[in-house]
Amino acid sequence: PSTDAASVHRELGQWEGAVRGNVPANPTARQVIDALLKTLYQPGPWNQSRPFSYDLTDPLGKKPKNKQLETYLATRKGNCVSMPILFVILGQRLGLTVALATAPNHLLAKFADDQQQMWVNIEATAGGFKYDSSYQREAGITEAALDNGLYLRPLLPHEGVGAIAGTLME
Repeated sequence: PSTDAASVHRELGQWEGAVRGNVPANPTARQVIDALLKTLYQPGPWNQSRPFSYDLTDPLGKKPKNKQLETYLATRKGNCVSMPILFVILGQRLGLTVALATAPNHLLAKFADDQQQMWVNIEATAGGFKYDSSYQREAGITEAALDNGLYLRPLLPHEGVGAIAGTLME
């Protein structure tokens, strides 16, 4: 209830504009993803040389307020909830096919790369790409969990909302 939704929407529009300023003419989806990554995670005039980064003061996101988009936008310090949510919101506003996905105790973004004809993981906490095998190894995800669609699959919109709502329920 304390979130200033109008302010958050304005900021999202400003960030969308900043990304669009880094997109070349007639871009491929991959070029738009690269511009989004650059805009958020590399210092430059597009972010006043203050890129978004992981919040090392609350690395496990124990403080619920730190998982909120409003806090992330204000501080530019995020976690594995706020960072992929912003990435997916901006990606969708830019016309990309992106979705949230889950790993144990973690959210990430997925991008439908039309050139590779596959979903590609975006690790928003690090501002780059990551293979499924890395998540499997680091989080102990079994083949059975992948086969059952428990982890690392793009969430449908209502499932993404559920993942976000689960965080808010904390």
